[in-house]
Amino acid sequence: MKKQLQIKRTWLVSLIMMILFASCCGVQMTKLSEQKKTVTSETIYVYPVHINPINKAEVYDTLLAKKMVAFINTQPGCKAVFVNRTPKTNAEWGINEAKMFRKSYNAFSDFIATDLKEGKYGMLVEFLETPHEIDVHYYVANKISKKATMLCLVNSHHPIYKKINPKNEEDAFKLFCELFEQHVKHLTEVK
Repeated sequence: MKKQLQIKRTWLVSLIMMILFASCCGVQMTKLSEQKKTVTSETIYVYPVHINPINKAEVYDTLLAKKMVAFINTQPGCKAVFVNRTPKTNAEWGINEAKMFRKSYNAFSDFIATDLKEGKYGMLVEFLETPHEIDVHYYVANKISKKATMLCLVNSHHPIYKKINPKNEEDAFKLFCELFEQHVKHLTEVK
């Protein structure tokens, strides 16, 4: 019981930090009630995973995105569909990860405003790869308001990251699954 409370508290602190992070990055978030509605009743359209290695060409991984769709569909109330189109993102590396995050989110939300015909919510997952680690970002954006419904940036500063310590794309996928599962669990508990 104590461990569950500690995990819930840690996740809540992480969510609050993400909302504050989104604010300082200039990304507008939707209300928690809309986030819950999106997760539990809307279809999320998942684009190929953006793999952005430092000093190498970026790639978009459709197989990884399909695995993510399969995983998302196992979560309570979630429905995801794969979109086989290459999204617009930010591939420019810099020392400021928050700036990279904001640029990718803005490019992606602008992109889905015209590209996403099937529904209202698009999802992009990014893996930022260095020789020593892989940071994980994901965004669920509303194509109409361009507000973020779900956001996540996790790197070596976060306890959940340290638990998995991703060194390859399979590890990063596991980290994504852990993050998304906790995000959904928290949102489904919102009144």
